Amino acid sequence: MICAYLDETGQHARDYVIVAGHIGYPSQWERFDLAWRNALGKQRTRLHMQALRWSSDSTQRLLARLGSVPSDCGLKRLFGGVRVSDYEDLIPGSRAKKVINGYACAVLSVATSLLLCDVPDGERFELIFERQDRYWTYAQVVLSTISQDPNPKLRTKNGESKLAKWSSAQSGMRFDQADYLCYALLQRQRDQGSRKAAWCSPILESGSEIGQIMTRDAIREAVLHEPYPGSNKV
Repeated sequence: MICAYLDETGQHARDYVIVAGHIGYPSQWERFDLAWRNALGKQRTRLHMQALRWSSDSTQRLLARLGSVPSDCGLKRLFGGVRVSDYEDLIPGSRAKKVINGYACAVLSVATSLLLCDVPDGERFELIFERQDRYWTYAQVVLSTISQDPNPKLRTKNGESKLAKWSSAQSGMRFDQADYLCYALLQRQRDQGSRKAAWCSPILESGSEIGQIMTRDAIREAVLHEPYPGSNKV
């Protein structure tokens, strides 16, 4: 099983909502656990991006140490995102807005980007999201729908969905990399020239990645062709 640990940022805003993390084999995640712990240093047990001091050079050094750890362990970046204000005007009514929220759209972006990739014979994907109660129900609907899609591009050679299972879990160290990556992607979207974007850049600079931050045209096209409560689409 190829497993991803994912977090999110911005789910309560009309700005960018991003779901991101890294994906790899269990053996790669075991190497990550040790390497990440060593890079954190003796003074820390976890990384919390919102709690960092952005006026301190020690923050820059910490992020530089941690940034290459996932790719050094063979993990790949996996992400998806949307800007809610890019499509919100297309959705009539509060019920529809609740269903087609930024978090669900970002999950859709992550999952479809991943499943369109080739998967080694005999392997399938598992997605583990840091627990997010408010919109998790809608995210599960998205993932369930994708797993049942008959499109051969989303299925293995044996006809099974490439997406084997998904779940949410309480925060743990394996989600730290996802917190870092989400934060880095958000800063890059907001202002590539900012200090935060520069200091977060190490996690974006090495290794390979899967995913996209959807353009305004792409997300509007997707929403226009997606049935939702109150629409007249069938």
